[in-house]
Amino acid sequence: MLVAHAPAGYIVGKLFGLFSRDDPAKKNRIVLAGILGSLTPDLDILYQTFVGDAKVNHHLYLSHIPAFWVSFFFLTLSVSLILRKHRLILVSFFTGVLSHVVLDTPMGGIMWKYPYDKKLIYCIDVPAPHNPYKLISFHGFHIKGWVLNMIEHWSFLYEIKIIAAAFAVFLISFLFNLAKKV
Repeated sequence: MLVAHAPAGYIVGKLFGLFSRDDPAKKNRIVLAGILGSLTPDLDILYQTFVGDAKVNHHLYLSHIPAFWVSFFFLTLSVSLILRKHRLILVSFFTGVLSHVVLDTPMGGIMWKYPYDKKLIYCIDVPAPHNPYKLISFHGFHIKGWVLNMIEHWSFLYEIKIIAAAFAVFLISFLFNLAKKV
């Protein structure tokens, strides 16, 4: 998944925002939590870029292991239940994380059986006709080969559909809020 994580997180956040009877600012924080959760697993790319090995699949790092997030979720949920605060924000964030690893599974692979098995589970093998580490000229732009491999693969259409769905949710929400003001 290349560009659809944030739009998927937006959809998650809007869904959990429906359960909130709070003011619009709180609903916006719920949406933001979904978006941030959907982006958080890819923070490992910063580590990979500046410290790690660029040739190692970043899905092998801790931030892409569902067992880590499930453990972290139950820990923070326990605190949230005791304090009786921010439950919807917390659930929206972790559902955003879950959306990320689910969306990464088909093409990128995720270690769903970790710690028992460290094998990436994926459904679709995206071929690499372009050298993943080389800059390729594409319609006047220079982009990494791995990005071009993803964009040219048919599975990229699913990302476009997720972006379109998020835009539709945004548009419906916008028009609904506009109609409430009239």
